[in-house]
Amino acid sequence: MTPPSHGQHDMSIMQNDQMPEFIQKLKGEFCLQLINAVNDLVIILDTDRRILFANKNAMSMFQTTCEDIAERRIGEMLGCIHSTLHPDGCGATRFCDKCGAFHTIKKALTGACSKEECRILRKNGNIYEALDFLVSTTPICIGETSILVVALTDISSEKRRRVLERTFFHDVLNTAGGVCGLTEYLVDVAPPQIHPDLLVIHEALNDLVEEINAQKELIAAEDSDLSLQFSSISPSTLLDYAKKTYERHPVAEGKHIICDNACTACIIESDEPLLRRIMGNMVKNALEASSLGDSIVVGCRTEPQHAIFFVNNPNVMSEDVQLQVFKRSFTTKGSGRGLGTYAIKLFTESYLGGTAWFTSEPETGTTFFARIPNKLSENHTA
Repeated sequence: MTPPSHGQHDMSIMQNDQMPEFIQKLKGEFCLQLINAVNDLVIILDTDRRILFANKNAMSMFQTTCEDIAERRIGEMLGCIHSTLHPDGCGATRFCDKCGAFHTIKKALTGACSKEECRILRKNGNIYEALDFLVSTTPICIGETSILVVALTDISSEKRRRVLERTFFHDVLNTAGGVCGLTEYLVDVAPPQIHPDLLVIHEALNDLVEEINAQKELIAAEDSDLSLQFSSISPSTLLDYAKKTYERHPVAEGKHIICDNACTACIIESDEPLLRRIMGNMVKNALEASSLGDSIVVGCRTEPQHAIFFVNNPNVMSEDVQLQVFKRSFTTKGSGRGLGTYAIKLFTESYLGGTAWFTSEPETGTTFFARIPNKLSENHTA
């Protein structure tokens, strides 16, 4: 089949003399033009779950025509392999009970809006195709007539990406961690004269594992799938860790990290790995923004209910940069970067119940802050 043309008169609607009056009314109210402007696949159903019309994206994706989809059901339009197993078609088989699209349509028939993921297996010639959609169904009344508006968002690529990410992180972390453990063993058994070289290799592998874990945590945070680990934390110990970790980092070459000793002794209850990640991002960002010979300052101030961690560097950001800080993938350091300040904001505010901000003035340079509650409620979720 060839997809319909998308000219001015390309309206995916049944064309016959008995077209219901309410469909004509929809057409007169620019409904078709509106749904054709939407990127999702939009399908309009009657209360018998039969297709009245669809937008051009749905027609194009499945290379069908308005005549082919008229009065069919969604599973039949999508080519679901189960839709032909029963004389009554889509919705009549035991497989349909597991279909997210069928669930949302049933709920909409009771008057409720609904959204679920839907997995479809279709056969295109001799090739099986797996489709994944996020299906949103909304009941609408036009006069005394009810219709269902079904929007399908294709999430197949996102699903495949997540599977690849999980496999990648699992396999690569196992491999990198194994090699890192091997170098640690070699340090103990190798001749003393090669110890310095082995230590350099071991530290580099530790850095590699940390970078992989950082990306893994960021993706988990964006998917609202990051688990928190509560523990008692000393801010001064956290600052010392950040200083020692980044003093040997390549980005710190020719620069200095100073710990502000004004931090008062206190203990906070929070997620230490996540706080280390936040501090690490702030320190690395400050070092990258600094020049040779510059010093950056890491410190902490305490309030009755909060600890405020900060990292200062002597340079000032331009107004253009300041307006885009914390945006995902914005960077001044080249393509493929720009997740550092975004991660600071995401981890601090979405997971640790705090606030992240910055100041950048000629008199004081640029300072990033992360204000963290002294005790994070275990009920706090992203």
